[in-house]
Order: sequence, then C-alpha cells, then structure tokens
Amino acid sequence: ERLYYRAAIEEVNSRGGVLGRKLVPVFYPLSASTNIDVSAQAACQTFTQDNKVAAIFFRTQISDECAKKAGIIAVSDSGSGALFAKYPNLFSPDSLRFEGLGAATVNGMVAAGWHKPSPKWPTGKIGLITWEDPEYKYAVAHGWQPALKAAGLTADVRYVAVPQRDKSLTASSPAIANDVPASP
Repeated sequence: ERLYYRAAIEEVNSRGGVLGRKLVPVFYPLSASTNIDVSAQAACQTFTQDNKVAAIFFRTQISDECAKKAGIIAVSDSGSGALFAKYPNLFSPDSLRFEGLGAATVNGMVAAGWHKPSPKWPTGKIGLITWEDPEYKYAVAHGWQPALKAAGLTADVRYVAVPQRDKSLTASSPAIANDVPASP
C-alpha cells in the first residue's frame, strides 16, 4: 500500500501540495502476527508523539481514540452510525456505513429471491454469522434486521470472536462451523 500512498502524495505535491504545503507521509510497519491492539498503540505514539500528523490512515478503536484525543482526522474504510457519532473526526470518503450496507444487501438479495425455500434449502431459514464487535452488532440491529423485518423475514444471528492476529484466524473456523446447521 505504501506505493499507492506515495504515488498519490507525489501527485498532490506536484500540484503545490495542500494549501501550499507539501505532504510528508509517516508510515508505521504492521505485521499480521502481532496483536493488533499492541500495533495500534505503538502506531498512535508514532503518529502523535514522535511525529505530528494531520491524519491517521489506520482503523482500530485505539487509533480512532488516539486521533480524537490528538485532534486529527482518522481516515476510515468503513463504520457504523454509532462510530461516526462517537468520533466526529472520522472521515470515510469511499464506503457505505455498515448498517446501510446491510440493508442494501438484504434488499438486493430479497429482490433476487434468495430467501425462498428451494429443493436445496427447503426450510428457507435465514442465518447471519458476523463478528462479535460493537460495529457489527450495530449494523445487524440498525441495518440487517430492519431490512429483513420490512421484507417479512427474520434471521437467526450468531456472533464469532474477532481474531486479533493471523494465528487467531484458525479459531474462527470451528466457531463458525458450530453455528452453521448441517444441510437438510
């Protein structure tokens, strides 16, 4: 991703920067094998104490809180209405809020008839498995479930622990498998 950011920054700087000031990137190395909370805390120090940045392009609750306390922008790739209310400095220029994405997904799938019983799925029951995270719970409660209800449907919702690093991903598979009923 560094190459993409550098190309964008070079383009902006070639046109005079922002309000006449050149952009200077500060990068923090991440590893999938390191606990994300530990990385976020160290990145916070890099961005707000070791360097004085205008925005953080890193999304975790720790980095969102760090940016809010420092009075800088946190650039996000997604989030829910609750997250944007909690962090008014959060900026997400290229995504839908989680609850809007959930509602749009349900509406599109209902329009396509996915919810109707079929020989392969005779019960027509709907299940939703997602992360055990306040953002996802908010999206389910304010996007997925209202859209399902509006379509006259309900879903059995199950939550799975969010992996904190790459080695934790393997624990998600059995948890998900336990929540998915066997085919009829």
